Amino acid sequence: MAEGGRIIRSYCGFLPGLEGRARHIIRCEHLDLIPGEGFSPFRAEPCFTHQIWIWYRLNQSPERLNLLFRGQFDFSCPKQDSHDLARRVTDYLANLLINNGEHENQLFLNETSWKFWTLAIDKYISTEKSLLCLLNMTKTHSVPTEEVYLQFKALKAQTKNLSSDLVKALFANVLMARKISQKEQSLLIGLLSEPDMDVEHVSIINRLFEGIRKGAIRVI
Repeated sequence: MAEGGRIIRSYCGFLPGLEGRARHIIRCEHLDLIPGEGFSPFRAEPCFTHQIWIWYRLNQSPERLNLLFRGQFDFSCPKQDSHDLARRVTDYLANLLINNGEHENQLFLNETSWKFWTLAIDKYISTEKSLLCLLNMTKTHSVPTEEVYLQFKALKAQTKNLSSDLVKALFANVLMARKISQKEQSLLIGLLSEPDMDVEHVSIINRLFEGIRKGAIRVI
């Protein structure tokens, strides 16, 4: 869907398996004041930066918009653009909607819906902050790369949609050092074998192996 004005990310469409039942809409909007807008966002609280909505329309009553979730969040973070973080969060929620096999009951409003989607957002934010702290730690301290990979795997187990930029930064130290240990190489092979590895992340790891094959990265 078009993005602009207050909306910074939005999706709309039929989820897999629900084509004959309902269509869903997810939208993220910032809560900043827009000069000339003339009104403030719906029930905006000053301590939050963004608002996320999830709606659905049942095919049997397409004229009615059903609210699945609405939440306001503070996505401000040091050295990060809050809008970029909000977009990544929205992408993550969209992915949860699409890959809904384990939580199909949360696609329609029920007594646990708001708690489920709020916890999903909190979990994603917490994971990103943990990975950022890990990356900052590797820059300022001599942390074994093997330990970094193991911590990354533990973080990745919490959420399948870590930012590609963060993943690139995680492996950048290997590319910069132009060397990798045999244990680290085995850990990379282990990551590649994971069935849920993102295509872009696989491409990053494959580039490392290509560097090893060409001799640009030395195995020690």
